[in-house]
Amino acid sequence: RNALALTLTYVFTSLILTYFLSNSALYAAFSCLLANIIADVFLFSKAYLTSIKVMPFNFPLNKLFKYCLASILMVIVLKVLNPVKSIETLITIGIGAIVYFTCLFFIDFEFRTVFKKLFVYIKRNYNLWK
Repeated sequence: RNALALTLTYVFTSLILTYFLSNSALYAAFSCLLANIIADVFLFSKAYLTSIKVMPFNFPLNKLFKYCLASILMVIVLKVLNPVKSIETLITIGIGAIVYFTCLFFIDFEFRTVFKKLFVYIKRNYNLWK
């Protein structure tokens, strides 16, 4: 498996770097990251197809899409705010977390259920909101 991962990463890195030849070190690092992600997708697909033959199971794609949607909305907010200083960064991280969890609250039933149970637990055990 490691040899396959190394080979795929090397091949995709070579293809991406030769196709998108640039003098920027940041762009080269991004290209290597992209090649590694592509290799990981191939390895995940191979492992998924192998494991489904041994033990059938359903991959929760709807959950994955919900979490990806919430993450994308959070990233958009983070990019719009674009913090510069460390205090701004901490505030932006807090805002991003609020956006992420708010999105999950609206689009995911299980997240709402866990949130409500956590809310009731805190209310009951810590005597809040009497």
